[in-house]
Order: sequence, then C-alpha cells, then structure tokens
Amino acid sequence: MKNFRKLSALILSALASFTLLVGCGAAPVEDTTPTESASVVEETAPEATPEATPEETPAPQSDTTEEKTESLREFRFTTGLGGANGDFLYDEDGRLSHITLGIYDDFSQDYDINFDYTDGKASARFDAAQAAAMEGSPYVLEVTDLTLKDDGTPDALSACTDCAVYIEFNEDGLPSFFAVAQEDVGYQITYTRTDDGRLTMDSAQCVYGYIYNHSAEPTNDFFTPTGEILYQ
Repeated sequence: MKNFRKLSALILSALASFTLLVGCGAAPVEDTTPTESASVVEETAPEATPEATPEETPAPQSDTTEEKTESLREFRFTTGLGGANGDFLYDEDGRLSHITLGIYDDFSQDYDINFDYTDGKASARFDAAQAAAMEGSPYVLEVTDLTLKDDGTPDALSACTDCAVYIEFNEDGLPSFFAVAQEDVGYQITYTRTDDGRLTMDSAQCVYGYIYNHSAEPTNDFFTPTGEILYQ
C-alpha cells in the first residue's frame, strides 16, 4: 500500500512537471511576414476649371440725343439809309470776336476791329492793313479805351475812325448802345428773349448826349434801324 502511494505521487509529480513545461513554453513566434500592403490609390487633385470671364455688358445707349446749346453767332445792326452800321461776330463760346463798322449802310466804307482772348481777357485793335492805309490822313484808326466785365468780355469800347465810335455791351455780349457818328448821337438798343431762349432786337432809340455825358435825350431820327441776331 505504501508503494502504491509512492507510485501515485510520482505520477502526479510527473504530470505537474509536464504541465509546467507546456505552460512555460516559448511564446509563439509572430508571423513577421508582411501582409500585403493595401494598394495606395494616389488621389489626383481635380484640375481647376478656369472661371469664365464675364462678358462686359455694353452700356445702354440713350435714345435721346443731347441737344447742343445754341450760342450767339452774329448780330447785324443797320440804322438805315446813309447811317452807320455794325456787324458783330462771336466765337464758338459766344464771345465777341469781330466788329465791322460800316459808315454807310452798304458797308462801302468799313473798318474792322478784331478781338483776342489770349490771356482770358479781351483786347481789341483795328485791322493792321486798314490802319496803315490811314497813315498820312487827318484820321487815325485806334481803339482808345476798352473796359471789361468780370468774365473778361467787353463792357464798353471807344475808338477813333473818321468818326467817334462808342459801343456798350449788355450781359449777353450784344450792343446796348451803338454810336458811329461825328456828333454825340447814337442808339440805345433793347432786346426780347423769345420762348425758345433766343434773343431778338426789340427797339433802337436814337438819343443825343450819351457818348460824353451819358444823358440820353431822345431825338427825332428819320432812319429806321433794324437788327438781326443769328445763332450757331
């Protein structure tokens, strides 16, 4: 019986040793074989689509045509048979540019005054050829005085020919007093503006004493003055 117990103990001891050997065995070797790597799909960034340039929309054209403001072009003043006359010309800005003084109504004897605005202010002188032709005569062509408005256009002009010349100008550049005479006689001229904005001569009253003392006394006049205003 004692031997049986020893034998059983040996068997149990052997089984325990075997179990320890199995439990303490080397750790299982990991499979280091690389797994097949997942195929890398290279993502290509989508090509940028160029933005379409917006077409310029043409500005709408106005159906209305801008009207050009008319400017004064000419004023023809005639005192009548045998009297002095004046032809007044204006530049594209409506400024007085030239005066032809006619001693007779048909301008068979006339003198020309030219205006210049180089510095923005009017200056005036007679035609050089006409002035030269007067040399040696008792008369001389000369602008003796020219006063200006604030905008540089003529306000009043005094000159000598074979007559006394004196002209005053209103705010529109038209003559409001006109005299080419050997006596202190001239015309006070008035104007009317019509519905279309244009000016027309209203009246021309012959007066005495205005050139030298500005005391306009109406006088009888057998002439019949007329005036025509032209626009451009």
